[in-house]
Amino acid sequence: MLLGTGCNASSRQLSTEETQILTAAAPSDSMFYWTRFDGKLEVYVNGADLVPNQNPMTTEAWMDAINSLEQRGFSSNDGLKVGVFVLTSKGHAAAEQLAANARSTLKPNGSEI
Repeated sequence: MLLGTGCNASSRQLSTEETQILTAAAPSDSMFYWTRFDGKLEVYVNGADLVPNQNPMTTEAWMDAINSLEQRGFSSNDGLKVGVFVLTSKGHAAAEQLAANARSTLKPNGSEI
């Protein structure tokens, strides 16, 4: 996880949903989008919907994650359609840090420490 000191949006710990978006989008085309159709929220990365269920708390958490990634400067929708985002260089750096952190918690045999 990314941790910081202080209380602004870019320094607080990443949510599970933010982490999932970053780690899924970074190795692909860096693009993700969300849509709400017939009351159902979908967050797509590389053709896969990441939202596990339509519980109101779950969908709120995913929308918060999307908004937070943009506020932190990890994603942008400049010049894109509404609901479509691309990771910025800062977002790629955060995804790389998450991947490095994940690698550092694995034993040589691939299990977690």
